[in-house]
Amino acid sequence: MIRHSPAENYFRYLIAHPNCYDNKYIQELSAQLKLDYLGDWYIQQLRDRLRPPRPFYPEDDTHAPSYRFLQREQLLRAFQPDKYFVEAQRILTKPRWRELVESMVASGASNDIVAHAVRIRMKGSMHEESIRLYKHFFWNIELLESMELRALLELRNSGHLAPTDEGTQKHYLAIRALRHTDPRSVAARLPSTPLSGLIAQMELGVMPRKIDLGEVVERTMEAAALRALAATLQGGPMGSQMAASFAMTAEVMGRLKQTVVNPEDKLREDLKKIGVATTPHRVPTVTQLTGGNHTTNVHPEPVEVETTGEGVDDT
Repeated sequence: MIRHSPAENYFRYLIAHPNCYDNKYIQELSAQLKLDYLGDWYIQQLRDRLRPPRPFYPEDDTHAPSYRFLQREQLLRAFQPDKYFVEAQRILTKPRWRELVESMVASGASNDIVAHAVRIRMKGSMHEESIRLYKHFFWNIELLESMELRALLELRNSGHLAPTDEGTQKHYLAIRALRHTDPRSVAARLPSTPLSGLIAQMELGVMPRKIDLGEVVERTMEAAALRALAATLQGGPMGSQMAASFAMTAEVMGRLKQTVVNPEDKLREDLKKIGVATTPHRVPTVTQLTGGNHTTNVHPEPVEVETTGEGVDDT
């Protein structure tokens, strides 16, 4: 069971609003904005837990009870929007922006990287704070487990989260046939690592600003070698084929590593591993170690000085 919606904080804003929006209005607005409306039971749970003060003046920052309530519930920016919240709302109205932002957030990309991708890929104005607010109000996937997020995207693409008639149901059937290509679904299946964020960026046509190609090649080689080991231990014809494929990948990455790694950097890394053994004590001589019982002469050989007859005096 999916217990939370990524847009939960925005739903809480609508519930706490002095206009007293009912469930039908919230559901219709959710369908219009394509927010994940889980059902009336979910909205009722949020209503039961949310208790605004009476009277409630959310737009008046001098009304202390209202201001404390908004601060405690983290709803202040929605009732008193600034340029960053307006910019976050604009993402909802631009499908390609939204696809990019939600996919990269699902892959674990940081706010500054997501904002940079929007500026470069979509040629639009976007700030890091706007991405943070979008995540807080509309795409707070921290409320969901990874399995719940994947299930939620499946329900979204199949049309089960929105009221539909028979005509629009065909649209959802067409979308469902291509649901595996949804970049948000692809990102949700990736592990949440910095490398996953880079992959999500490249899938959406945005080249990362900083990337250590040598490290990527090395990690790929290590992963391929481990996969080859796992496939070998698995046994069987399929295991043998998979092990051979992974071993070939590791071999190719090994050759590629020699071309992409800076030799000077590699030399520095190797020198770091070399430790010089030192001791504060005086090193004993060979004579001291053997007690004089050695077969090789360790003393300096005498040097013979040659003389000539011219320098000899007979008297």
